[in-house]
Amino acid sequence: MSRLLDYKILFFFISILLFPIYSNSSEIPEKAENKNEITNSSESQSEENVLMEDESDGEEVNGEEGEGEEDEEGEVVEETQPVGIKYTADISDTMLQELFSKNPAALGSISVGFVNLGRLINGVKFPEGNDWIIVNPPKSYGTKEVVDYLISVAKYMRERFPDAPPLRINDLSAEKGGHIRPHKSHQNGRDVDIGFYYIYDPKNPKAKSFDVEKNWEFIKAIITKTDVQVILVDRRIQKQMYEYAKSIGEN
Repeated sequence: MSRLLDYKILFFFISILLFPIYSNSSEIPEKAENKNEITNSSESQSEENVLMEDESDGEEVNGEEGEGEEDEEGEVVEETQPVGIKYTADISDTMLQELFSKNPAALGSISVGFVNLGRLINGVKFPEGNDWIIVNPPKSYGTKEVVDYLISVAKYMRERFPDAPPLRINDLSAEKGGHIRPHKSHQNGRDVDIGFYYIYDPKNPKAKSFDVEKNWEFIKAIITKTDVQVILVDRRIQKQMYEYAKSIGEN
């Protein structure tokens, strides 16, 4: 297997979810089933990036609860709050402005603008975990959607490959977004640097080779378990992964 130390993978997300408002913070968001309905909103679309890179490089290339209402027999029927996420397209501009001024935390995490010109409101700090490593904690804030998606993929990879090293979470965004060195992007909580999976030689700790099996599985997990829309990969890695995918019967 060829040595690949300095190549990078870029996962480019086009956000079709607008700003999520979580009614239950313990739930991992489901993929949107009716994307056309969501994108018809007058809200401008945001962008998400996930950058998967060589670890040695390290740089980038609620609504209130219902009070219930009476049924025909006079009994109080409690309203059930939906579990999962709501979107800013689901509430009026007036309510959105009121929540933002009086109770911004109720809006959940909000990605504003674009990855290279934006801000992050109510950013979610990537938590510590056994299945991933936070390389730069001050720059590990993102939208809840992005954090939850990456956690779900990291856990899947550990289940699929119990011997796999923890997924490296490098730079994401600052707590409130905005410019962070040395990046031009990483400004609104949707841009993440991820380390490749490598195979290490126990006889030579400095030697490592690209683990095509695990990295291919990671890409498939990102595609099937998140809302990723475009994946950009270095052509040399594309070739190696393409040949591997064909060899195992992928289509």
